[in-house]
Amino acid sequence: MYLRTSLEAPSSPSQLGLDSSILTLGSCFSDFLGLKLEQNKFKCLSNPFGTVYNPLSMAKLLRHSMSPQAIPNHLFWENE
Repeated sequence: MYLRTSLEAPSSPSQLGLDSSILTLGSCFSDFLGLKLEQNKFKCLSNPFGTVYNPLSMAKLLRHSMSPQAIPNHLFWENE
């Protein structure tokens, strides 16, 4: 009797290498993952907007960061 499901995932056609540029966004896990990638010599930018949990907020920040206009201040909140 098997108490787990075995799955075989195919290899991805795009592979990460040391010449890849990586962006991590999200929670403290993305900070930790970014740190580990940097320690292993990957080019990684980790949470440039700070910790963001909401996917809609991440999408807005990415959209604004790709536009030629500045990111509005109302999208940022600082812990004091």
